[in-house]
Amino acid sequence: MTDDGRSFRQHELLSYIRREHRRGRHLSEIIEDPHVQSFGSRTFLWETLRDTPLIELLDDDVREELQRASAELSNQE
Repeated sequence: MTDDGRSFRQHELLSYIRREHRRGRHLSEIIEDPHVQSFGSRTFLWETLRDTPLIELLDDDVREELQRASAELSNQE
C-alpha cells in the first residue's frame, strides 16, 4: 500500500475515533467497534494511535466539554 493510502486510512480512522469520542463514547469502546477494525490490523490501529496527536485531541475535547459544562452551570445559578 502506498503512503498516501495509509495516510488517508489513518486520517479517516482518527476522524471517526474523534467524532465518536465527542459523542460520548469511551476510547476503549470505540477501538472495539467493527468500523474501526475495518480500517486494518490491530497493529495498524495501534501504530496510528501512537504516531498521531489523537490523544492530545481527545484531551482537548474533554477539556472543552468540561469548560462548556462549567459555563452552563454558572449561567444556571
